Amino acid sequence: MKENKLEIKNDYTFKNEAYWHQSTDDGPFCPRCYDLDYKVIRIFKPDPENIYAECPVCEKRFNVTGRNSTQEGLQAMKNYTDSLDPY
Repeated sequence: MKENKLEIKNDYTFKNEAYWHQSTDDGPFCPRCYDLDYKVIRIFKPDPENIYAECPVCEKRFNVTGRNSTQEGLQAMKNYTDSLDPY
């Protein structure tokens, strides 16, 4: 790992609530661990349908998809109610 914290900071960019490597778009990496400790910790989505990824170190969750969870929840409810037979 690089010793110089400024070099580390310049290698990554923040988008969709997480850090991503600028030249390779590798990621997502935990923003909490990165900002406080300059540790590059990969965060994972436990389920592909879930919009949240969780850090295995600090256990914080982040929406790394850029999608709005409220809108998705409302759409899921609408899809469910539309599928119900009214009779």
